[in-house]
Amino acid sequence: MALTLDGDNGVSGVNGSAGTPALQGTDTNTGISFGTDTVNLVTGGSNRFVVGSAGQFGIGGATYGSSGQVLTSQGSSSAPQWATVSTADSKIAAFVSFNATQTIDDSFNVSSVTNLATGRNEVAYTSNLGTNAYSVFVSASQNGNSAANNTQTDFYNRASGDVGIATAASSFANLATTSVLIMNN
Repeated sequence: MALTLDGDNGVSGVNGSAGTPALQGTDTNTGISFGTDTVNLVTGGSNRFVVGSAGQFGIGGATYGSSGQVLTSQGSSSAPQWATVSTADSKIAAFVSFNATQTIDDSFNVSSVTNLATGRNEVAYTSNLGTNAYSVFVSASQNGNSAANNTQTDFYNRASGDVGIATAASSFANLATTSVLIMNN
């Protein structure tokens, strides 16, 4: 293998490997090696961190994780790992934003919004919450721009599978925008 040392282009022609990195200090199995469009950080003769050609990060070699995953610590003496964020760990149990005709604009863990009467809607959960001990926050707007405009909101019939939402201006009304946030206690 030819090694090229050039004042303008640096060192080239040496890829190295996990066992013998191209750039190393006095520890011959620790350093940096190169592959086709990859850079590898090596310790103890193993690839620990890889930067791939698309900018992806590989942990413990070419383990890149998948869409939506995050790196999580495994403690001070272990390498981090890719993990999927669990909604069970989240305080947010559900949220929904819907309009005067109960069309859902955005939601999480909400299967439907049903109009029970003018200004009274039932929000049904996709996954049962398992308890009725949760907090409900409701915001509504007559014109869709702000929660002001003399609107009133409330909730009732809090259950593990659904919650009733009431909205009013001067009397019960289906308002332009209603947003509901359900938080685990």
